[in-house]
Amino acid sequence: MLKNDKLSHKLVLIIIIVNAVASILVTLTTLFLDYTDELKRVEETVHLIKYKNSESLALATWNLDKEQIDIQLKGFLHYRYLSNVKYVTWEEDTIFQFGDRIKSNLIKEYSIPINYYQEQSLQELGKLTLVFDIRAVWKDLIKKMLLVFGSQILKTVLVSFVLYFILQRILIGPIERIAARVKMFKLGHDNIDVPERKHFLYNKPDELDSLMRNIHEMSFELNQKHRILTQMNADLDDLAHQRAAIILKQQKDLENERRMASLGRVAGRISHEINSPLTAAMMQVELLKEDAEKENDSNRIKALTKLDGILENIKNILLSIKAFYRDGNREQIQRVNLYEVLAEYFKDRGEDLKKKGIDFSLENFIGEDVFAKINRGQFYHVLSELIKNAQENMLANEKLGIRVSLKRDGFSAVVSVENTGKSIPVDVRSKIFEPYFTTKIIADREEVRGGGLGLTICKKFIEEMNGAIELDPTSENTTFKIILHIA
Repeated sequence: MLKNDKLSHKLVLIIIIVNAVASILVTLTTLFLDYTDELKRVEETVHLIKYKNSESLALATWNLDKEQIDIQLKGFLHYRYLSNVKYVTWEEDTIFQFGDRIKSNLIKEYSIPINYYQEQSLQELGKLTLVFDIRAVWKDLIKKMLLVFGSQILKTVLVSFVLYFILQRILIGPIERIAARVKMFKLGHDNIDVPERKHFLYNKPDELDSLMRNIHEMSFELNQKHRILTQMNADLDDLAHQRAAIILKQQKDLENERRMASLGRVAGRISHEINSPLTAAMMQVELLKEDAEKENDSNRIKALTKLDGILENIKNILLSIKAFYRDGNREQIQRVNLYEVLAEYFKDRGEDLKKKGIDFSLENFIGEDVFAKINRGQFYHVLSELIKNAQENMLANEKLGIRVSLKRDGFSAVVSVENTGKSIPVDVRSKIFEPYFTTKIIADREEVRGGGLGLTICKKFIEEMNGAIELDPTSENTTFKIILHIA
């Protein structure tokens, strides 16, 4: 028994309904046409009797040949659907009547005058009435209609079942197999394979083959896009984690800035409180040194010189603390010629360094003017700090030399400050820019010298200029590189 949940069943049902409707329309049309033809045959029968039999009937009537009249009238009853024949005079007196009397409206009655011509005179003898039974016409037509309709329905059912099995083989079956494979398809797994298919009548690709091929290609593209989306999701997750890390770092930096601002205010107060008595103490030491020099007291001069160095170190530490915690030098960032700035600094400090026995040189490897946006005062401070560290890094028994060079690296200018001292140990390189970290120790007394803020301040100043400062790990000597964007 057919179910209504399959396409083939629905197609068969549609075919049966359409064919049934078409059969009904064809049958009704045929019925109408046959009915019209039957009425035409009735008209032809009446015409035949009127023009071929009426003269012989008139002659038999004129001769009063009742036997001949009887034979002719009974012969009329052999015509199809003619059920009653009545021969009457003009006074409506029935002479002869044969056949069944029908009490129905489904009849068709014709009257034919019977006249006889004698010596060119017309003798009206009577009239012949023919009654045709239309009910018989309809009965025959209905029987024929039922036969035709039944044969059409039978043919429709047979053709529908044949079509069902053909469709099941060449259309529905392959579609069901495709649907099953599509149902099992999962993104990121194997593509939808094209099932093998036996063609009907001829072995050439058709629309189903095109459909299967398109589904296979679609599954391949879906898997590709799924892999791309998966990768994009992974990248977005990584980006989200990176963004979260950046936000967390920004929050920590903001918190550190708040703490540094608070510490800056405290450091400013402490520096102010210490600076006044420290200045007075340094003045007193200078006066005592002058007295000792007048008296040529070498021991006292040595002690006072050492004390003066300690006080100077304390002063430098206080200046470093103030520079570290304040909001940068108050000068504006300007676009300047880097080599001119370096040459100016070399001119100011070169003689002093040479007096100390230090070979100080400036080299320009670019050969053209290079401009960068810097804070001149802060840049001078950074150069001074690097030169000071270079002096402290070089031992007295070594050749003393400091070389400042200007190079170009892509869209950046690189200022290198190199000294002949030994390179910084690997284990402390990552800490040299941290606040309060120092490697300056007086060898004979193992005392820490400096506040550990010099390089930290340099890093802060250079970053405020959108640049970077780093230790060159590839150099045999100690070399710091200042990297600035070319403007």
